[in-house]
Parts: sequence; structure tokens; C-alpha cells
Amino acid sequence: MSDLPVFSHKNYFPIHLRRILCLTAVFLTAAQAAESQSKTLSQPATQREIDWDGSQLIELSGNWDFYWGVLLTSFDKRPTNIRAYSIPFLDSWHKKNAGETQLPFSGFGTYQLRIILPRKTGSHVVLRLPPADIAVRVFCNGKEIYANGLVGTSAETTEPREYKPVLRELESDDGVYDLTIQAANFDLPYFNFYVAPVIVSVDTAFKRQALSFLADAFVTTALFILAVSYLITGAKTKHRKCYYFLSLSCFSAVCYLLVNGEALLGQIGLSRLYIWKIHYLSRFLSFYFFFNYTVEFFRSNLTKNIKM
Repeated sequence: MSDLPVFSHKNYFPIHLRRILCLTAVFLTAAQAAESQSKTLSQPATQREIDWDGSQLIELSGNWDFYWGVLLTSFDKRPTNIRAYSIPFLDSWHKKNAGETQLPFSGFGTYQLRIILPRKTGSHVVLRLPPADIAVRVFCNGKEIYANGLVGTSAETTEPREYKPVLRELESDDGVYDLTIQAANFDLPYFNFYVAPVIVSVDTAFKRQALSFLADAFVTTALFILAVSYLITGAKTKHRKCYYFLSLSCFSAVCYLLVNGEALLGQIGLSRLYIWKIHYLSRFLSFYFFFNYTVEFFRSNLTKNIKM
């Protein structure tokens, strides 16, 4: 009988590893269900009150007012002589315009959005910003609440530093939140957020953060155990290449999760340059090693059948 790593056979897939994968699938399914249920409030309206009971997540995925070439700190200082573009935050201002009105990728500007929540449920909330590719400064009702590096008017005065999701508690007696976000980019031809910024209740925010951390830690641990198991098994069989490729593919997936995880490397201030390098390298290596495993698996079986 062949000793190639066949997933469906219990001799080649230890029971404890199968249990880990089953538990992982259940955990991720539950997390996905919670995620989809919480996204029922999206595309919030600007300048009017949102009917919000506090139990759902508000995605700030609609268009924001964007003022090119100025750095504002509040709604009170909005310029009257400059055109306000309508752009989703933090979508590329260069990509969202064309023709004579197209903005260059290099430059700076300010995003603004007003959210009005019911006083009962919206006087104390949490704003969550996903990792930013570029330098940003965030103000709420005229008060600075977060800065990613230095936002300036030139490449010499601008420096993005962090690359991590951010939670900030916000309070407003009347439920009005004027969000003003300065942004500057002088080195990236393209940038974008893959997850929209959101507003959520305090309890829900920290519960979701804890759930995301546990999910990432659980899946990363499971993949690491699989990688080590395949590495050890490969040393004991003659078809070691298959196991080695599988092991390396799992290790690459672990690196990817560490970088893109909710509460791991991406949250400890690792330079965005290294984040990107690990991100793309781990994705490529994971596919590359799994492809080599597939080729080696069929090659070994074909050779065996020919000999028989």
C-alpha cells in the first residue's frame, strides 16, 4: 500500500489532526455567521440620523466628502471655494476620477463624513479603522483621536508608520460624530482599504475583537501542527517530497495569517514594507508548494501504476 499523504484515509491523517480541522471549520463557520449578521446596516446616510438600536454594526462604506490639497481638522473649517469630491474612505482619490478632473496619486487631502446616531444608543460607540496603507490623522468633532505616522504636504514631511487595525472609543452627548480624516500619499501609485471602517457599540466591538483574535490563533495553531506533523511524517516515508511540500505550504499559510491576522504581526507596528513582502511572498509560496505537492503526488502514483 502506498504511503502517500491521502487526506481521506485515516492511516495517513491522524485522528487528532482531523479533529483540529473539524473544529476549525465549525469555528470559522460560526464567526462568518456572526459577521454576516452584523452587516445589516451599511451605506450610512450623511447629515441625517440613522435608526440604530446599538446591536448592529454600521459600515462607513458610503461616499465621503473629499477636499483635495487641504488638511482640515473639523467641519467648522470646511472651505467654500474648493470643490468637494465624493469618494469612499480610504479609496484611491486618483482611481475614482477620470479625465480633466482626475487627481494625481501623489498629494494630500481630507475626508469628511457626519454620522448622527440616536442619543440613547449612539452617545458612546467605538470606531474601528482597518490598516492604512498611507499616512492618516483622524479627528472626531474637532479632536484628534489617532495618527498613522506624519501627515504633511510633501514627501519630506509625510511618513506612514503603522499598519494595523485601530479601535477608538467615541462619545457625543447628542450622538453627532463629525469624522475628519487627513490623508497624504507620496509613494504609492495605488492604495485601498479591503475592509470598511465601522462604528459599533462598545460591548460588541471588544467581543468581536476577542473572537477574531481567537479565530486567528486557533487556525494558525492548527496549520502549524499540520506543518510539523507532515514534516515528521515525511522523514519516515519514502515519498517524503509530498509531505515536505505539504508542510512548507502550511508553514507559508501560517506566515500569511500572522501578517494578515486580526491581532498578530499586523498589530504590533511592523513596517508596512515588511508586511507587504511577507504577505505576497507567503501567498506565492503557499500556492507554489501545494502545486509541487500535487505534481509529485500524481507523478508518484503514475510511476507506481506503470511498474505494476
